[in-house]
This record gives sequence, structure tokens and C-alpha cells, in this order.
Amino acid sequence: VLAMQERGELEGAGQALDDDHTHHVLRHSSITDFFYDKSKKSNIAFDDVTTTSQVYLATAKFAGHKVDNKYSASTTKEYIHSCWERERLEQGNVDA
Repeated sequence: VLAMQERGELEGAGQALDDDHTHHVLRHSSITDFFYDKSKKSNIAFDDVTTTSQVYLATAKFAGHKVDNKYSASTTKEYIHSCWERERLEQGNVDA
């Protein structure tokens, strides 16, 4: 991805990677994208998704997170906290 970015093969600069980014950054991005898309398709605002909603449970499953222990909710939340940032980028606000 970094090489493609350096060659200018990727659209936009809003989600550019830095040299110190790891595969874990891509994991966060893909889980955020999954949650974002599910929320939009379900017509549910990000802030209205609960830990028992289908959107949240599907995201946890996609991420490989368990949903049956006391830390489950906080683990998945860490991966989906940047939906508002994605929304900003979707609207073309890359400098804000």
C-alpha cells in the first residue's frame, strides 16, 4: 500500500499511510469501514448503535471478537471509534 501510495496509484490523500503504520492500522481501518457501511445500510447513526444491536454484533464477529465477556464491548469500540473521521473524509473535509 505504501509503494502504491508513493507512485500516486491511490485516490485522495485523506487516509494516507505513514512509514510507521503497521498491519494493525489496516485492521482498524477495515473494521471501521465494515461498521460504517453496516450502520449506513441499516440507517442507524453511529452513536445510536448499542452493544446488543445487529450492526455491533456483526462488527464484533467480523473482527473476531467475543461478545460474551465483560471486556467485549470495549474491545470492539476501540476499533469503531473513528467513524466520524471517516464521515468527515467522505464529505471531502481532508484539512479539518
